Amino acid sequence: MCRAMEFLVELFHNLLQHPDWTMSQVCTDSYGKTLKQWHGWLASSSFSLAMKLAPDRKKFMDVISGTGDVNADMEAFCTSFSPFLEENHKFLVRCPVLWDRKYMAMQVALGKGLSGVEPGRKASKGLDNLKAS
Repeated sequence: MCRAMEFLVELFHNLLQHPDWTMSQVCTDSYGKTLKQWHGWLASSSFSLAMKLAPDRKKFMDVISGTGDVNADMEAFCTSFSPFLEENHKFLVRCPVLWDRKYMAMQVALGKGLSGVEPGRKASKGLDNLKAS
């Protein structure tokens, strides 16, 4: 659920920041930044195929638009929801049963480490150093 919400935040962000992009570009970029790293070949290939069927951007915006300013609503959502996602990540890190080792490995590989998020863990080399304290 958290990953899907990250995808939605990135999707809305891309819609706001890149008004010239097609829906396929918006979705593909959002997918690459959020979900792709968690998917194997089959899921990634299925996503690529689904992007060939992505709706026209204007049609998509018409569908999600209510009576208000959809751009303002998307911006408000991204601004207000991102801190909740951040807190959710911190919570998941503190719950070893829920913690995803692939996510830890990704954080280490990206050079982000785990400092300040999970006390007692060292992230100097791979998953061997990421045992629960």
